[in-house]
Amino acid sequence: MAGRTALVENAADGALYLARASGDAFVTRKLSRGSVKRITRSGASLDLRFADFTFPRARLAFANEDDAGAWHARIAGR
Repeated sequence: MAGRTALVENAADGALYLARASGDAFVTRKLSRGSVKRITRSGASLDLRFADFTFPRARLAFANEDDAGAWHARIAGR
């Protein structure tokens, strides 16, 4: 599923969302306190585990480790 998942920030309130293409639709999840059970970083990628059994995990690859680290800090700070 490379290139089918994205992180999005709402400029109005700073809320973070994860969006994943699924067929001809999108599945989205707000990344709020309690929705992310675990986040780990390995180099330029993040692994997220969610509390929602219908969307249990996501892996995101970034262009570089700095971007992955910045997003890790933003998500973990929720």
